[in-house]
Amino acid sequence: MLKANHRYLQGQAHTEKSHSRYGKKTVEILRDIIRAYPAGQVVIHDPINRAVGWRIYFSQGCINFAESTEGSQQCLAYLLQSCLPAYQGLQPQAGQAHYAFLCSLWESGYISLKQLQSLLTIVTQEALIHGLAISQAIYYVEQPVSLDPILMSTSLWNLVLPIEGNIQQWALLKSEIPSPLSKLYMINGDKFFESAGYISDTLSNIQEMAEQLTRGQSLYQIAQTLDMKVDHLAVLLHPLLKLGAISARSATELRQFHRPQIFCVNNKPATQRYLASIIEPEGFEVLHLSDPIRAIPALMKRSPVLAVIDADLPRLDGYQLCRMVRRRDALRDLPIIMTTENDRLGDRIRTHLSGATAYLPQPFNDQQLLKIIRLLLLNFFCFFLCRTLTSNI
Repeated sequence: MLKANHRYLQGQAHTEKSHSRYGKKTVEILRDIIRAYPAGQVVIHDPINRAVGWRIYFSQGCINFAESTEGSQQCLAYLLQSCLPAYQGLQPQAGQAHYAFLCSLWESGYISLKQLQSLLTIVTQEALIHGLAISQAIYYVEQPVSLDPILMSTSLWNLVLPIEGNIQQWALLKSEIPSPLSKLYMINGDKFFESAGYISDTLSNIQEMAEQLTRGQSLYQIAQTLDMKVDHLAVLLHPLLKLGAISARSATELRQFHRPQIFCVNNKPATQRYLASIIEPEGFEVLHLSDPIRAIPALMKRSPVLAVIDADLPRLDGYQLCRMVRRRDALRDLPIIMTTENDRLGDRIRTHLSGATAYLPQPFNDQQLLKIIRLLLLNFFCFFLCRTLTSNI
């Protein structure tokens, strides 16, 4: 049971707030709240992004309904298209609660009671997926709101068990996509069209996707327009988000946001300036190191997304440094570009044996470098996400 401050709010007009305790899963906290009150509603918020919450109605230890607190119209429109395509044009009247609207579809004879109960379950599970994907959530327990009639009364576990994989997936995606209600923006058109070719087999209409991204549409809206599952779309776009082609933040917000870091290990000031002039306009922060001895501690501390290492370094050449980097578990998968002053077979072999990911002989131009960076990051983020998702199945 929760502490005394989670008493039943009979007749009170205010809400009570609780923070998720470290080490206790969000679903377990929600279970405790449902057990602690005869009836009520609890809103789950992400402390980092409080604009959107997920409201769960419950009574007698069971869940009756769940929905988002903001933007629920987008979610409902997406789910209606998926579940009831014949009625996707229907929408709630101004001020009409979504639960009442769904019940009206049954009362008006559009759908059967069985279809309504199935639809209520789907809408509820969609909200639970995103509420329970928040690891350190904030909870607001509010006084009961009567749902009339109550047509669903299902245990938390019966609702959660079928969607465990979805919850884990969204927990991994949240760093880039806080929720499907997040608006996505085209940040770098060149990056998008160059990188989107790698997913063209899955996403056939790249141009239509680009048009949606120029409008600042939410993930639900884009999925509805393209007739795709929102989970599938999120996984598909995740590498493009990590690469900086698109973002769940507007251009204004991005100017205030932390940029991904690329380490350049090179002892020539002119080369350092040249690399920065190419990489920084692409939205990355370039960190320079001229002393290879200091490189590994700095890499461990900063966790960059990529490193560009010059083969000709004093005291410790780039090949030796790369081998040392690969011995660190935390850096084993870090994409590394090895730059050399010569384009000889021996240099290519040494680069491969050192564990570097790519080889780039000098002189090179900005497009050659950017093409390799984009390709390596796209492959890395696709590999990392697939590996992480597979390990959580």
